[in-house]
Amino acid sequence: MHSQDETISPLVHALCGSVAGTASALLMQPIEVIKTKVIIDRVSYSTALRSIFSEGGISPFFKGAPAIFLGVSPGIALYFGMLQVSRRLFRRLFMAPPIGTGSLSGAVASSVGQMREFRTWELTAIAFVARAGVTVLLNPALTVRSRMEYQKNKSYYSSVWDALWRLARDEGFRGMMSGVGSSILANAPFSAIYLPLFTQVHKTLSRLACVHTGKTHGGLTLVSGFVAGSLTTFVTHPMEVITTRAQVRGMIQKDEAMGSMESDNAEKDNGSSDVIEKSRFRRMWRDTRNLWRGITVQCLKRGITSSITWYTFDRLLKTAKLIEKKLL
Repeated sequence: MHSQDETISPLVHALCGSVAGTASALLMQPIEVIKTKVIIDRVSYSTALRSIFSEGGISPFFKGAPAIFLGVSPGIALYFGMLQVSRRLFRRLFMAPPIGTGSLSGAVASSVGQMREFRTWELTAIAFVARAGVTVLLNPALTVRSRMEYQKNKSYYSSVWDALWRLARDEGFRGMMSGVGSSILANAPFSAIYLPLFTQVHKTLSRLACVHTGKTHGGLTLVSGFVAGSLTTFVTHPMEVITTRAQVRGMIQKDEAMGSMESDNAEKDNGSSDVIEKSRFRRMWRDTRNLWRGITVQCLKRGITSSITWYTFDRLLKTAKLIEKKLL
């Protein structure tokens, strides 16, 4: 796979990753809006679909799309660029060249030392560090995106820039970092699991198909991206739900407070401790189930997004290498 070629500049990785990620994010934005609706309003997929469509037809399905260029595009560029930098740095710091290369020239020794592929735990560490750093830097933009997707009309924010300005003005640094902890726990482990899983699935499929592993095959990349993306999403989905709710908490806090007050009053009026205990148990069970709400849509969305992103990214890197060879 060209995505594992360490001779390619991190800047080229960043540019190719940004184009690939932005294209897949725009394509899957309607599913992202549906997922946000399902998680926040705790409704079925069909109900969310009808509700969003009733707000204005097709256009509401692309609410928050401008925020993709504000947060997602730079985020993907940073991630792919940092991934390449992390690979090189990790190899330089922790992977000594093989015995017997000390007398070779720097370029030859470096080439020989880079022959060994990264182990699973090494890929896990590299991906985790790269994703955690990017998540912290771009959390304000991701918070704005979630809020733009959730708002039912333009009574909250008139634009992405208005949302970002009001978020900073009204809620300050704390509001801009809403859900950053859970976001790291959702995104960093996702990348840490996804990268080695994607690599292993691709290798396994290559062996089964009797394909030489040094050659890129688009079909294998598509399948590997979908399988790895779907499985990893299933594992990390509960933290994704917590993150989404934390990012829009400022918009729904008053509604939830009112609902909680009414519920508590109803329990007090009932006067039965057994009924109160059962009500609390039902609420706890409902909250646990809600952690898995939207799992089907999210697995489908993340699987397809990962598949498209890595396939496009690999094709762009191949083109970049060909252009570089012609120029040289």
